[in-house]
Amino acid sequence: MPPGRAASVAGTLRDRPDVDPAEVLVRDEVAAKLAGDPLGAAPRTALRAAAAAAALLAAVGYAVGVVGAARARRTELAALRALGASRWTLARHTALDQGVLIGVAVLTGLGLGAAVTRAVVPLLVLDDRGAAPVPAAVVALPVAEALLLAAAVAVAPLVAAVALTVRRTRTAELLRRGGETT
Repeated sequence: MPPGRAASVAGTLRDRPDVDPAEVLVRDEVAAKLAGDPLGAAPRTALRAAAAAAALLAAVGYAVGVVGAARARRTELAALRALGASRWTLARHTALDQGVLIGVAVLTGLGLGAAVTRAVVPLLVLDDRGAAPVPAAVVALPVAEALLLAAAVAVAPLVAAVALTVRRTRTAELLRRGGETT
């Protein structure tokens, strides 16, 4: 068909009494509709809510891990304090130690999240008849939002690590009891 005639041919076909107008599909019309809103508002909101919930769970999980690591290392940190290491030096080293672990986990999560998004979202985009759209949906990941979310996930546990390292402890009592305090 010559370019620019698709709309007139579709109109003629839709006017025929033996043709259901919903059955006449024009590639340009479908593409324009999908470009305007490829996912409905509900699935898009559900995807954002799932991403936020996953980020919150990850941040809480990392923070719990940081607290556990700090409790396990408190005798070691008390010994270093007794030997003259400043709280801020220990906090920097703890933040670096935990930051590497959190950084690897966040980068892995970003990669897996992008892969799952590219695999799942095209399966969620359907046309009016419930079939895969023509042309196929193109997945555009919001990179800025993903990086902001990843930064938020990483910052919370790092703040917890620094706060736990800098807080005042009873160094002598902790060393005398071998790490057990009341």
